[in-house]
Amino acid sequence: MNDWRIESIGAVAKIISGGTPKSQVSEYWNGGIPWITPKDMGQLNDVRVRKTSRTLSEAGIKNSSAKLVPENSVILSTRAPIGHLAINEVPMSFNQGCRGLVPSEQLDARFLFYYLKANVRLLNELGTGATFRELAKSALENINIPLPPLSEQQRIVAILDEAFAGIDAAIENTKRNLANARELFKSYLNNVFTQKGDGWVERNIGEIATHSLGKMLDKKKNKGTLQPYLRNLNVRWFNIQTDDVLEMRFEDHEREKYTVCKGDLLICEGGYPGRAAMWDSDEPIFFQKALHRVRHSNPLYAKWILYYLSYCDATNTLKNHFTGAGIQHFTGKALHNFPLPLAPVKELKSIICKFELLHEETQELENVYKNKLEALTELKQSLLQKAFSGELTSSIQTASPEFSAHILAFAYARHRSNRRNKTFGRVKAQKTLHLVESIGGVDLGRAPKKDAAGPNDSAHMRQAENWAVANDYFEFAPRGEGGYDFRPRSGFDKRLVEGCAKFEEYRSKIERVVDLLLPMDSEEAEVFATVHAAWNNLVSDELEVTDQKILWEARNNWHAGKLDIPEEKFREATRYIRSNNLIPDGTAKIVKGQESLF
Repeated sequence: MNDWRIESIGAVAKIISGGTPKSQVSEYWNGGIPWITPKDMGQLNDVRVRKTSRTLSEAGIKNSSAKLVPENSVILSTRAPIGHLAINEVPMSFNQGCRGLVPSEQLDARFLFYYLKANVRLLNELGTGATFRELAKSALENINIPLPPLSEQQRIVAILDEAFAGIDAAIENTKRNLANARELFKSYLNNVFTQKGDGWVERNIGEIATHSLGKMLDKKKNKGTLQPYLRNLNVRWFNIQTDDVLEMRFEDHEREKYTVCKGDLLICEGGYPGRAAMWDSDEPIFFQKALHRVRHSNPLYAKWILYYLSYCDATNTLKNHFTGAGIQHFTGKALHNFPLPLAPVKELKSIICKFELLHEETQELENVYKNKLEALTELKQSLLQKAFSGELTSSIQTASPEFSAHILAFAYARHRSNRRNKTFGRVKAQKTLHLVESIGGVDLGRAPKKDAAGPNDSAHMRQAENWAVANDYFEFAPRGEGGYDFRPRSGFDKRLVEGCAKFEEYRSKIERVVDLLLPMDSEEAEVFATVHAAWNNLVSDELEVTDQKILWEARNNWHAGKLDIPEEKFREATRYIRSNNLIPDGTAKIVKGQESLF
């Protein structure tokens, strides 16, 4: 980072404030000049923007404080809220809630975009104002930005673009999985409640259970001692959150009337009308008027009501029972008269058991997917921080265990995306490292020896594996039938993104080798690497190279285990090397001696 320097944003970008023409003057509008607002920016699905919902005319620009910024500027919302970002693909204007940053020749627009994105929290902290915070032009101008040479900026941007594209794809895939998990549960509810069996009846909730509202919050009138109580905000579908419970005064004689006991059902009267959850704690708790308490002598029926309400919410029919045009309510009367299908007791118990089992499985899946979404979001922020501290493009020694570990992780990820990961075990991994050296020309610090599974350096491989395990990256796990499978660990995705950034200089060489091996199984990769190494040995030793001598060197003069592989496999590998112009020139490392495989 010796060639990096620190500059203020105002020194490397021109900052332009926005404006809005008079809305009642029609000739100022609909003239074809894009005009964007913070609200519009919050609805963008892409970094770049070309079209906007509203446009200005030349007269609108001339007769207002709105101004045009050239294409490839960075537009930042500076109030309501602070921090939306976009890069305009055409000349564009914006309202007073935004500022445009026009980069100088020494600043890449995408680099500036990513830097601002990495520092949205700082932008908000610099905002001032009582009603809503606004980032002043002077405050924005005085923010410092690390500035590497333009070529380095563009390299960082390319790495971030590729990494973010991969992360965004993973986020979308995770969101789909999350939606599918939820849909599975909804589908089962739908099947049960639309295909009622014999003996089902319909009753109103008021016929089978008691219900009442909680206590009105009135600090002037409420008496008694302060007690924790539940609000409608605490009640989520199937879950009651108690991490932000407030307190209200209750008198002793109100305890029975306004407490929720284990097995009671709480339903939101307002806020999110109809949303419901069971109280499962042995400790009673008070509740507020915005909640209905539903109680049945048999808690199974309370659970049945909960699942049916969830079904009605999912099918958009629950709202038919609400009152109010603006703020809606699920009144006591509506709850009392709410029609509820009831299965016979024995069947009802069985259905609820299935509901609970499926709901539990769905929740576990949801938690997994939510955690993954959080991790992916955090990974984005981590990459941004590394980018502007110089870590993302810092050099890494190719002979280090870390570098080889990243190659193996990259190779596995590429196999996985092509549904070939079952072929990527320890043998193929070792051949990948060998060929990155012999074909890619990247010195990994290996000392390959002749082995039953081809050219191998087991000590080098173990160092890479140990580094990967120590950094929660991946491991090789024994297969039941023999051999080892590549197994990603919890830190795999994050480490892989960082690793790809670090070996960017060598990526095309590594990618070429991985793609050569991609269609091969373990034995084919082993024979291919062995033939290539044997051929290189002959050239290096200045011996005559013929197909027969390559066969003899790769099969007879390699390791006794090679004799178990048919000669034709070696001949096929020889033809493959020749047809793909992979003929060794003798400059790769000589493979001599023998060692046992792991």
